[in-house]
Amino acid sequence: MQNKVLLIHGLNNTLESFRPLQEKLISLNFNCVLICLPGHGENRQECPNLELAMKKFDQLLKPHIKDDYTVVAFSQGALYFQLWLNKQVENRPLKQVLLAPALSIRFFGIAEKIIAALPRVSIIPSQTPKQFRKYPFLFGWEYKILFKAATEFSGLEIKLPVPTLVLIDPKDEVIDSISLKKVMDREHVRMIYFSRPYLKGKRPGKHHILFHPDYFSQSDWEKIIKTINDFLKT
Repeated sequence: MQNKVLLIHGLNNTLESFRPLQEKLISLNFNCVLICLPGHGENRQECPNLELAMKKFDQLLKPHIKDDYTVVAFSQGALYFQLWLNKQVENRPLKQVLLAPALSIRFFGIAEKIIAALPRVSIIPSQTPKQFRKYPFLFGWEYKILFKAATEFSGLEIKLPVPTLVLIDPKDEVIDSISLKKVMDREHVRMIYFSRPYLKGKRPGKHHILFHPDYFSQSDWEKIIKTINDFLKT
């Protein structure tokens, strides 16, 4: 029987941008299912707040968690999954790999105040590279949901209740890798840094992209895939 893995993308990512990772996992004998986050399908406005987003997220996951499974989740997808996992008593994953998880956001206090002051319909240009983004801009309410989710995660008593591997670039522009490491140390979670000095010249946000071969050297791409594979299968 194939190992089942749920692959969860991040804020404003297209499903297509995760196909190379999905195909790589399939080639390693994983039954890899790509989960579409709320608001990233046909109806962007379906979940205007975190409560509705989490209800929708639960509905999206339920068909895929009846049998043993593992998870690979990126950024906001990793954050959503931790909030969902905290309320899930049964059918938890055997293991999870979190890629640049949005569990500790850079300059959170300042950024949260700025986002809180913005009207919900504010238009904010997306910093996600064009080839990976669903929309050219994000609304204020979409960032408000992200920051509320991060706040809820910080208040969880037990943050990572299943075996977890965290992978991050130390120069990540979105995630505070130092604060994240402190959280991981408290939770006794293994965390691995992937430095990519060759990303010079690419647009801002490049170090946050930890899911696509175009942002890795060939050897580093194979290395991160091997790291994921070894953790999930051992």
